[in-house]
Amino acid sequence: MSRPRSRTTELLDHCFPNQNQTKNCWQNFLDFQHCEDTTTEKGRDVSICLWHKCVYKSLCPLFWVTA
Repeated sequence: MSRPRSRTTELLDHCFPNQNQTKNCWQNFLDFQHCEDTTTEKGRDVSICLWHKCVYKSLCPLFWVTA
């Protein structure tokens, strides 16, 4: 049986000071998609984009990111 991963929330982003983190979630999702597209297009390793993925998965509601 595998161990469940612990989820941590990212630190405060001063671009999004409000309690509602929906825009922060959305922006990190878009940043991940853009990073993934451009690095794939250039033939580089996509692992540099994983930070954005971790942030949006920790901020967004689970039913938004599990499909």
